[in-house]
Amino acid sequence: MTTEGFGTCLKYCTFVFNLIFFLAGGALVGVGIWMAVDRNFLTSIIGTALYTVVCVVIIACGAISLFIAFFGCCGAINENRCMLMTYFVFLLVILILLLVGGILAVVFRTTLTNSMQSAMDDSLKNRYGYNLNEELNQAITQGWDMAQDRLQCCAIANKGWKIYRQTNWYKYWPDQNNKPWVPESCCTKDAQFRYLNTKICQFGTGMPPATETGAKNDYLHYTGCYEAGINFLYQHAYIMIGLGFGVIFLLIFGLVITFMLMRQLEL
Repeated sequence: MTTEGFGTCLKYCTFVFNLIFFLAGGALVGVGIWMAVDRNFLTSIIGTALYTVVCVVIIACGAISLFIAFFGCCGAINENRCMLMTYFVFLLVILILLLVGGILAVVFRTTLTNSMQSAMDDSLKNRYGYNLNEELNQAITQGWDMAQDRLQCCAIANKGWKIYRQTNWYKYWPDQNNKPWVPESCCTKDAQFRYLNTKICQFGTGMPPATETGAKNDYLHYTGCYEAGINFLYQHAYIMIGLGFGVIFLLIFGLVITFMLMRQLEL
């Protein structure tokens, strides 16, 4: 292949790469919006906006990728070395940020999970279902109910229904002579999302949640929301890790072909 032919090949390889990078950026924006809109109920109960921040970062990275991909396409087609150099620097900065973010996530993972459990304990005991005129209490109550419903869990620890008796929700229940052991969101549903039997679930005696042992209560969630929440976050972490590795591979490939194209333009 002649030098001119090789340069043309590099130019169109760069163009195709940026088209793929553009589509990847669009996918990141879509995934980030889906996570933020449909799966953001944990934020209010875990005491940290980290999940929301992650969603915003994903959307921002996707939007920036769309802009950079367009910039790279223009530089490649016009054979503008200045634009290609700027594009190369952008790719390098994004690659470094992704690597640093991944390292920080691994380093602070244990600290985050510990603080999350403590925050869940505080929000459930002091704010769930209590003084709902306060906006924060209302958000926390909705967050807990949504988490228990969607993640099919109850309270914090596995078989940890007893903690509800330490909550303000239980202490200040309107009918002091007829208190439920757990809220309705701890109860199981059928395929049509209707509660199967809230009476046995919430008021049953001689079995959970009234006791920690006894006959199995088929109408009650046994898994704690801490474990369910961690599993939920890990599942989403796999999505983010997969996207991260895909983007890193694209970035490295883009850096290589962009560098080669800039060298070719010098000839």
